[in-house]
Amino acid sequence: MDDSIERVIENIKLQEQDNDAKLKEKREFESKLILLKRSIREVTSQISKLDQDIPQLTNSTGKLQLEVEQARIQRDALMQLLNDSKNELKEFRIKTEKGISTVWNLRASLCNSVKEITDKCDVQTLLLNNLKTDLHSRPMPISTNKLTVNTEKLEIATEKLNRAIKERDYLLREPEIGDEYIRIKNALRYSETKITSILEKNMNFLDSHT
Repeated sequence: MDDSIERVIENIKLQEQDNDAKLKEKREFESKLILLKRSIREVTSQISKLDQDIPQLTNSTGKLQLEVEQARIQRDALMQLLNDSKNELKEFRIKTEKGISTVWNLRASLCNSVKEITDKCDVQTLLLNNLKTDLHSRPMPISTNKLTVNTEKLEIATEKLNRAIKERDYLLREPEIGDEYIRIKNALRYSETKITSILEKNMNFLDSHT
């Protein structure tokens, strides 16, 4: 009798433990189910929102593609303009150098003409001949004042002649050693270097933003 009661009690305990385990398992399942449903609702909400954003995103993408294409066209046009400007700069440099050479050739030609004239004309001889003519044509005594004036004229003419000869010799030298020619050539080279540097920087900037 006692054994029978104990077996019944033991069975009841086992049944209760089994019920508790099943109840715990059921609660865990329900909790997971709630979390899963919540996740499904969130995903559904996000999908719905994305569906609403798709037209706007598509429109924005189209605008961005159009802007990119326009930027590419502008870049190509600007690069072409920069290349044209660079070519024009080279042509301008060549023309400028030719112009400088032409100017120096004209100055050299002028100096040669001056040299020929000064070689043919002796100022001192002309003044002295003039003075002798005055002496023969006027057999009167030479005044001290007249002689002083002629001497001063001779000195002034001689000084002008010497200055002209120095200027002629300076201009007849090679243009490459002339201060003015070197200054102009250096200024031209500096301008070309600066402009070329600016063009290269702009082209590098455009390349880095394509």
